[in-house]
Amino acid sequence: MNIIDYIDESTGIIIENVRTDKRAKLDRIICSIEGLEIEIDIENASATETEAEQKRRLYSYLSKAVRDASGMNRVQFAAWLGIPYRTMQEWEIGRRQMPNYLLRLIAYKVKGEKQAGNLT
Repeated sequence: MNIIDYIDESTGIIIENVRTDKRAKLDRIICSIEGLEIEIDIENASATETEAEQKRRLYSYLSKAVRDASGMNRVQFAAWLGIPYRTMQEWEIGRRQMPNYLLRLIAYKVKGEKQAGNLT
């Protein structure tokens, strides 16, 4: 049974927690960002992690998953988008949080390019 855990009205991100593996301390999550379906395994939050830290960590997983959906490595993806490599790196490792609107725009672009056959 899939339960929608989170719908962010301002960003349009829908998150469903599909399965929790307590032994591996992972949650399998399915997300829909601008129609781009993404499936990720994310580590469970620690008891000391704040809500802002949890959100930043989630966005780091999402930014990497969107890039993975493009089939490009980080260098290629950053060049394709015209974003500095270091910025992409900071978002993906969770030091900085990618802005909501930018995650949506990138997901929209990846989805459109995949539909056009420009990405595999």
